Amino acid sequence: MKQYILILVIIFLRSFTVFGQSDFYKTRQHIPLVKYENLPEWQKRMAQRASLGLTFPTMGLTADNHFVAQNSNYVPNIDTTYRLKKRSGFGIGFIDGNFFPLREYAIGSIIALDVTFTADVYTWKFAYIPALGLNQADKCSIAQYALPVSLVYKHGGDAMLSQTYKYMYSFGVGIQPLDAQTNYFGQSQNVLLFRPFISLEGGVLGGRAWKLRAVYYPVNSVFLNQTGHLDDNTLTAKITGSSDLKISLLVMLRSNYWGG
Repeated sequence: MKQYILILVIIFLRSFTVFGQSDFYKTRQHIPLVKYENLPEWQKRMAQRASLGLTFPTMGLTADNHFVAQNSNYVPNIDTTYRLKKRSGFGIGFIDGNFFPLREYAIGSIIALDVTFTADVYTWKFAYIPALGLNQADKCSIAQYALPVSLVYKHGGDAMLSQTYKYMYSFGVGIQPLDAQTNYFGQSQNVLLFRPFISLEGGVLGGRAWKLRAVYYPVNSVFLNQTGHLDDNTLTAKITGSSDLKISLLVMLRSNYWGG
């Protein structure tokens, strides 16, 4: 729940920053603010290239466990190894990004450096664990805060900041530094990871520029690897994420200022 609240707070604050003055603030004349129209040209271009939106992540999870219970109140002596595998449903997150043109590649196209901030949450629920004979619900959750950086080929309206193009698309490859907090069966661990990814994006201009982005992470990553204790019980767990896919819906709020 805390992760969802944080995501909503970030969205709320972001809506009042780079994209210009909001109607709410327009009613508070005693607070000095700089309107979009009065920004320097380089800040205007930054705002026109900026995008934000929601992301919907899903990831496969493999949990390798070694469970030892001695003199437990709810199970007899057990020493067993078992594996749980499951794909999460689509979670929810926030994405906020910008790109920096490096060079023109062809007519209507550029090579750019794309920098994005994302915050998202994955959850898995395990209702029954055959190896232990336990019919109890438990879950695993992973909260991620990441800064993906990629080299992209872009074509169309966003590449040229031009409303002449009614469509846009891009693809690229990059690396994502991230901080992930994993909670699993009473255990918690933070890890810093660097995950390679590939991205594909398409969009149309309709009042504003609307884009759909897909990001895929082909390399497995270990999110938790530790031993925890509860009374006389010991659980050694290794959590591995695989086939991570994120689908994002983005809007470029200042695309209405693009040239003709």
